[in-house]
Amino acid sequence: MYNFSNKKEGDNTVASTSKTTE
Repeated sequence: MYNFSNKKEGDNTVASTSKTTE
């Protein structure tokens, strides 16, 4: 799974996934 803990809850899933993919 992606690192959602590093991202703020309720944020855009696409943005979170893209940021983690980098």
